[in-house]
Amino acid sequence: AEPIAPCVHLVFIEEPEAHLHPQMQEVFIRQLARIAQQLVEDVNDGETWPVQFVVSTHSSHVANAAGFESIRYFLSTAISGAVTGTQCQCTTIKDLREGLANKSPEERNFLHQYLTLTRCDLFFADKAIMVEGLTERLLLPVIIKKLEDADSDIPKLSSQYSTVLEVGGAYAHLFFDLLEVLELRTLIITDLDAVVAAGGKTWAVHEGSTTSNACIKSWFASDTPITLDNLKAKTDEEKTIGRRRIAYQCPEQNGGACGRTFEDAFIIANAEKFGLPTGTPNELELAAQDEAHKHKKSNFALNFAIQDIDWVAPKYMLEGLQWLAIDEHVIATKPEQPSVGSPISSQSPEAPATGEANA
Repeated sequence: AEPIAPCVHLVFIEEPEAHLHPQMQEVFIRQLARIAQQLVEDVNDGETWPVQFVVSTHSSHVANAAGFESIRYFLSTAISGAVTGTQCQCTTIKDLREGLANKSPEERNFLHQYLTLTRCDLFFADKAIMVEGLTERLLLPVIIKKLEDADSDIPKLSSQYSTVLEVGGAYAHLFFDLLEVLELRTLIITDLDAVVAAGGKTWAVHEGSTTSNACIKSWFASDTPITLDNLKAKTDEEKTIGRRRIAYQCPEQNGGACGRTFEDAFIIANAEKFGLPTGTPNELELAAQDEAHKHKKSNFALNFAIQDIDWVAPKYMLEGLQWLAIDEHVIATKPEQPSVGSPISSQSPEAPATGEANA
């Protein structure tokens, strides 16, 4: 407000979350522009204040509320040093506005709204797991524990910083560009969703011919046509693209029954527990579907996540989680912070790492 003012007006705010509870963190970052305008009107006689706020944060509440156009993501990675056998740290600053330039406004708005509504800590995780729904999300910790108890030699996923996103097969592919920018190792767990023809009604896997799952169709877009037989025959390499891997229902053994949804696959993997009759693989699949319809999804998830944990996890989830747990690179230090850019002024190595945001 001085008569002769400097040309550059920067206000640095370091980790405001240290002094604010989560709800107030979101309010705070959204109110910066309003507060700046109020100062213009009350102190600066209506003269424009060309200010930029630079906010460093480890808070998903602050980062998610800020919007992609204002986030600068600080990605810290481990690289080989000049001396053999040593490692150094390299920090890359990523502009999420540029990283998501190919996304339509509608898709960017969806991603922003999702991250805000779910309080997702995608910016601060080492790895991400995208699941179809509530059942998979609730059972995931139990499955990870079973996997680690069964094989003590595999890396412990439970001790790594993984975030879980419940997005469903219809939306998972919308996150791929963002995951690539963040360089996050990601497992997408989705459903086979068998249908007879595109847009048709749902069918058992052995009766269907293709899938209605948008994520699977995006993943294997080069397949013409996409058939259930081809999907069941996909190798681990074909299910992996860079830092991402997709996992969907598969037979528990060669030539065995294949579920259409998580519940179907879970029941098939535990056929004896559910008292399913022995018979052909096709008969077992239909029996599993009938059994699944008897259970409400929320009750099914809570029962097997808390009360009854004497069961075997479906093969497709175990394979996916084993891939996610193993990492050929040493993970670097924890994220510095995302930065959130000014609300007024808009503005890589192979080793996986963690990030900090600056807004």
